[in-house]
Amino acid sequence: MKCNKCQTQNFENSLYCINCGEKLSSGDTNQSLNEIKPKKNSGMIRKGIKENAKGKVNGSFIGITGVYFVFSFLLFIIMIIMGYDFDSDDISIIDFALDSVSLFFLSILNYGIINSAFDLHRGKSINFSNVLSKPFINFDKTMTIFIMYLIIYSIVYVIGYLLDIADVVGLFMLIVYFILIICFLPMIETILCVLCDDNYKSYSFKEVFSRAKDLVKGHFVAYYGMMFSFIGWILLGFLTLGVLYIWLIPYMRISLANMYLKWNDEASFVSNRTGLSDGGVIGFIVGTGCGCFSLLVFLAILGAIVFSIVDYNSFEDFLDDFDDNYDYNENYGFDDRKSAIHDNLNEVTLGYGKHFVTFILPKGFDNNDGDNTSIDSVFYNDNYSSISYYVYADDMTEIYEDGVKYLKNHRYQDYRYEDDDFMVMIGDKSIRCHTIKEISNYESIQYEAYLVYPIDEDYCVEIFVFLQEEDGAINQENISKYIMVK
Repeated sequence: MKCNKCQTQNFENSLYCINCGEKLSSGDTNQSLNEIKPKKNSGMIRKGIKENAKGKVNGSFIGITGVYFVFSFLLFIIMIIMGYDFDSDDISIIDFALDSVSLFFLSILNYGIINSAFDLHRGKSINFSNVLSKPFINFDKTMTIFIMYLIIYSIVYVIGYLLDIADVVGLFMLIVYFILIICFLPMIETILCVLCDDNYKSYSFKEVFSRAKDLVKGHFVAYYGMMFSFIGWILLGFLTLGVLYIWLIPYMRISLANMYLKWNDEASFVSNRTGLSDGGVIGFIVGTGCGCFSLLVFLAILGAIVFSIVDYNSFEDFLDDFDDNYDYNENYGFDDRKSAIHDNLNEVTLGYGKHFVTFILPKGFDNNDGDNTSIDSVFYNDNYSSISYYVYADDMTEIYEDGVKYLKNHRYQDYRYEDDDFMVMIGDKSIRCHTIKEISNYESIQYEAYLVYPIDEDYCVEIFVFLQEEDGAINQENISKYIMVK
């Protein structure tokens, strides 16, 4: 029975159209059951591609992915042994070199999986040694993939550098780069597939590009519908601490290979199960993402309104109201957050609740900006020399090493620096101290000292002493007159 509205063939004696839901009338055309062909939608094709890919994931594909993960782990261990600073925001040649090595092995992984998926579809037998050796047999193609990845990744480093020196320009370029990646990622992935296809082994890169351009035309939505349909698996992979990716990466790569075979009119994939169209998948994922982002923005605005109504200066202030230890310091009787300075005394008490220490300020360091708290305090003398205190709930050794590393990494190129590191007694504790003599290109001199004083096993105070040339040098002999514990 044919629907007059959408012209879809339906089963005989059906009351409603299986495609549009329109009620069928007795006047609608009848047709034999055997002549009825179910209408295929993009959801059925996508599911057919993925079902076929899932059936092809075997030990050979999982094995090469496992090798890649083992290599990545060994590279991570080597970086730790070399003392690599994972927290550093600085971009270095070492970063780029390590990432390049990782991209090279990613190129091997992608070529091995996709090329073997093509062989499997064309009736060839594969095993682990085939999957692993193919990228080296066709090394020129593997290197082409690597160079393509390297060019794309190099742009990220340039943008990262621009973000460091010019926030606005870097941010603008980051947005442009993100838009370009969205527009050209289907093309990049199709180029990858053509390079991995032995049927085009003799093609130059120009010919590969031209073939990929023809294949990807009109399939932008289909590509992103496929990729977005893996979002649930990717999130599940996070919950398994990445273990699931050993199976998921081959599954996704073989799905890409199947999609390429369909575009190349070399295969047809249709599932008996229907689902969301490709556009529906994209709309659902993008809509969900926008909804979550809108919720976060709403909660941030709501939090800002609440803080402004109750007159909180920061989120830490808000948390203080829920910790009894912050309300009142029984030893000195002052509000823990509003003032850390004792009336008529050159002293400052720092810490959280019952975890505190009192320092005696050096003579003349009695000027402050009025914003001092028991968490962070800064005091100046008339020459604008200063002493700064910052409280941390963290390991003092780690804080000290990070602080010294920061001081050494953030320096003027045309200045000269003389460093010294020594142990000094502060009160009854032996503390490491790092001093710096800073000589400008105009031969003016400034002195810095850095140390971390432990309050107890849970809290410590980071201390910076900065002296102008008029106040003299700071060294192992006189540091104790600037850092005095009561």
